[in-house]
Amino acid sequence: MTHWREERKIARKTNKPSKFLEHQNYLVREGLLNNPNTTFEMLEVLSQDDSVQIREKLAKKFVENAINDRNWRVRYAAINDNLELSCEILEKLLSDKDIRVRKKANQLLKIQKEYVYREDFDNAITIKLVIPGSCNANCSFCYNKHSNKMEKCTAELKQYWLDNFLLSLEQIILKIDKKQPISIDITGNEPTLDTNFFIQVMHKLRGFSLRNEVSRITCTTNGIGLKKVAPFMKGVVNYVNISVHDYNQERRKQIFGTYFPTDKYYENAVQLLLDNGIHASAIAVVSEEISNFSSWRDSFIKWADKIGFVSLRFRYDVYCNNNSFLNYMNNTINDKAFYTIQKENTPDSNWCQLSTKDGFMVFFLKGVIDTYKVSPGIEFIVHDDGKAYADFNKSVLFEEYDFPVGYIFDKKSIK
Repeated sequence: MTHWREERKIARKTNKPSKFLEHQNYLVREGLLNNPNTTFEMLEVLSQDDSVQIREKLAKKFVENAINDRNWRVRYAAINDNLELSCEILEKLLSDKDIRVRKKANQLLKIQKEYVYREDFDNAITIKLVIPGSCNANCSFCYNKHSNKMEKCTAELKQYWLDNFLLSLEQIILKIDKKQPISIDITGNEPTLDTNFFIQVMHKLRGFSLRNEVSRITCTTNGIGLKKVAPFMKGVVNYVNISVHDYNQERRKQIFGTYFPTDKYYENAVQLLLDNGIHASAIAVVSEEISNFSSWRDSFIKWADKIGFVSLRFRYDVYCNNNSFLNYMNNTINDKAFYTIQKENTPDSNWCQLSTKDGFMVFFLKGVIDTYKVSPGIEFIVHDDGKAYADFNKSVLFEEYDFPVGYIFDKKSIK
């Protein structure tokens, strides 16, 4: 007598799957779902199989059958994270006899009315990892300075964060569940200011059980502690963004206010990162209008290339209310000295990636203050209190996020 496990293996590979359609063991019939020779017509038959497990697995493929199914689990499976359902189907399910189905239908209907699902998203969902602590610089355009949402840093808070941040990371990653690539951006205030604490974070991330689920880990820093922490970033961090803001040292001093790195310091830091297999990019937040921007830009590129940076990233000051940044970006796109690699204009950002003829990369990014308000789902935050949030301002805890996780939604414009 053939064991059912052997029969299931046969059902998964046979050229004649139809003979297993009426097999008495549902686990054998379930094997047909993985058989490339199983036809659409056979799957439709299986969508009304006696097995709830089989009907659940086919619910999204045969929605009409599923939403009329006698079992609430099948009806729920048909609509859970199903962003292609019509309003008519969802409205019908608002009167479903099961409260779980009604609740999910109501949630998706509200999303459909207020948001557009971004089907062509081909980037990574970002998880910002906000390390608790202060900053050694005093930049006027600092996001954290304006948000007033950072916790007052204490030894107890740091220990709590260290003990809990991986649990919050895990919570988010498991919910995304391979629907999109994941990028972790380590940030702060200044993440490398407390070098010993930062090294402990590196050790934790190195042994993180879900590390393979993350496509890349980046770190945004002004570079103050890089010389000490760089060796511990090896094998954990893929690349580092160093906030420089200006190639001219005197102007740079005025921007940082309380931090005065020299060109030689940057050269040494970038070389040390490179020795540990990590590339570095320079960041410049454009916080005011710049006369003769193209000349300043070209001098900046030349300086960054000489230092050893692989790219230069110009970022918009989110608290600035003029359109100069977009003019700088568009003028650079139209400059024949640059090649446009990619560009995008979405509710959460307007950005482009360019290259000089020598292959040096230049980026422009005009983002918004709060991505959650315009494009929920594009980023999540493990904040400096160790908790997971859907927004940087800590107004929406991750467990209270009311959208399917792993998908990006853009808020419809009000006309």
